[in-house]
Amino acid sequence: MSRIILANQSSTPDDAGSGNGQLFVEGNKLYQQVGTDSAQELKTPTSGISGFGTSGGTFTVPADVTKVTVRLWGGGGTGYATDNSTNSSGSGGGHCLACVAVTPGDTYTVTVGAGGSGGSSAGGNTSVTINSVEYKATGGAANAGTAGTGTNGQLNLTGQTGFSTSAGNRTRGTFIALGAAGVGHGMFGTSHYGTNGGDGLAIFEW
Repeated sequence: MSRIILANQSSTPDDAGSGNGQLFVEGNKLYQQVGTDSAQELKTPTSGISGFGTSGGTFTVPADVTKVTVRLWGGGGTGYATDNSTNSSGSGGGHCLACVAVTPGDTYTVTVGAGGSGGSSAGGNTSVTINSVEYKATGGAANAGTAGTGTNGQLNLTGQTGFSTSAGNRTRGTFIALGAAGVGHGMFGTSHYGTNGGDGLAIFEW
């Protein structure tokens, strides 16, 4: 098979490809000489995206991929209203963003937190452990409690805290990039659960 020499970076180049650093095409593939007896194929970087919902799953690093961007969102909390008392909306989940070195073929277990449901229920945590580091976005608390936050990422953001208002009024839940929170609402003389919190999410990009 003939080869086409594209560039020589050796002080003693030759057509046989023994010049270290030499670039050449052979069989419709691009190679770089890395010694007198070996060459390395230069491949076009692959790109893609993979997402996980509340069922979670396993992420397998694709071939030739050595770095991934991990984006995690925690679930949102629910709202609640007591009779003739306070109405509250849930708080948003946190967000974690990390750029992580990985090894092709390795697998990682992904856990995604569901939004809170029913009464005073917090959102679940979303997490994945890569190279012994746990990347996590915690869920938001119910009833205007503590919002979720991200941990161990290059960017860790905190969700929005829910709102509270006097009985008989409807409160608006929060839905922002950092997670979804439930809506707490009630009527005089009775108690009501708010809507469920929004589910978390995990996304891998490369």
